[in-house]
Amino acid sequence: MGYGMRLKTVVAGLLAGGVLVVGLAGAEPIVIDGKGEILKDGSVGVSRNLAIQDAERKALEQQGVRIESYDSGGFSSLQADTGGRSGRTTLLQEERQGDVYRVRARVDAQRKRACDPPGYRKKIAVTAFPALYARHVTDLRDVRIAYPMELSRMLEERRQFLVHHAADRTIFETPALAPELNRYGDTADFRQMAEALDVQFVVAGVIRDMEYLITPERGPWNVFYEVFDIPPLTRHLRVDVYLYDGLSGALLDQNSYEDTVTGSDVYFDAGVSITSEKFRRSSYGQALQRILLRQAADISEKLRCLPLAERVVKISEGNVYMNAGALSNVRVGDSFIVYHGLNALPNQVYYGNRVLGGVEEPKATLTIRQVQPNFSVGYLDVAAQSIGVYDIIRSW
Repeated sequence: MGYGMRLKTVVAGLLAGGVLVVGLAGAEPIVIDGKGEILKDGSVGVSRNLAIQDAERKALEQQGVRIESYDSGGFSSLQADTGGRSGRTTLLQEERQGDVYRVRARVDAQRKRACDPPGYRKKIAVTAFPALYARHVTDLRDVRIAYPMELSRMLEERRQFLVHHAADRTIFETPALAPELNRYGDTADFRQMAEALDVQFVVAGVIRDMEYLITPERGPWNVFYEVFDIPPLTRHLRVDVYLYDGLSGALLDQNSYEDTVTGSDVYFDAGVSITSEKFRRSSYGQALQRILLRQAADISEKLRCLPLAERVVKISEGNVYMNAGALSNVRVGDSFIVYHGLNALPNQVYYGNRVLGGVEEPKATLTIRQVQPNFSVGYLDVAAQSIGVYDIIRSW
């Protein structure tokens, strides 16, 4: 039941170059065969999963798939449109034939059902959003911390994530150079932070512009301001958001959000918190709330089709403990793949260098037999000696 019940989609989130995968909508379910090689002393469950993914890939190819490069503003950014990804897969037949595992499956890849999330809540942390120019935010109290707190609240409301608050942590050595974490391209400190926070993804950002200027234009609105001796102001708003993989430090996505607001309530002489009711009622506060909502929606969509990824935290008497439980919507009977990390890809230090991630090898399938709020216990389909603590557990 395990892998047949779980959605198998592949989003190459850690590739260096950007690709856009677009599936064609409106197709009927396809009955198709798939196969997966069974390695010597390897996991049959892993081979079964590969066979299912092979069937889904063939179903996609039958419907038509085009791959396009994507570039925005000089930054290469991976965009995966999962419209053609298999929305529902039902196993009709499966068997082992020598060193090959074969399946026959019905793949329903209609766009409206595509990439339905299996329901797992992924762990995510939102770190500080430093202001590039301190003089722009003198009237906004602790905005570097308040901003990520507001974004965290909106992510929590979507019920898609387990949000771990990290608003007091700044991940950028030099915010002006973001998304680069530091001048050396080293992700070690970042990965240690993500492990300590126990999160799969990390959101960070930079407040690049919140400058306010006296509006020079004359007009009916300015006459009103002059009568009441209220100086008309225009205030800009630009916040950049970066999404990282906590396991590797790889940059998964980046976006810039901008707006410009003119009015008498865009600057606050006495100082105000962006979480206050006074700020939220202001025209500038409403503009900022709209941007926060867009950011939460974009993060949610970007991560919707990526698998849950957790760690082996303990192995005892054949039982494997995973650091995700009922709070992550893990259930008894769920199946996962355990990957063993191999040598990390070399990180060359030069301008524009991008961390790609690490090489992993699927080793076993893990079936859950007991679920607690924050962890789960399961058994493997191969000897536990092939698995180690800190190995990665993914939902596919």
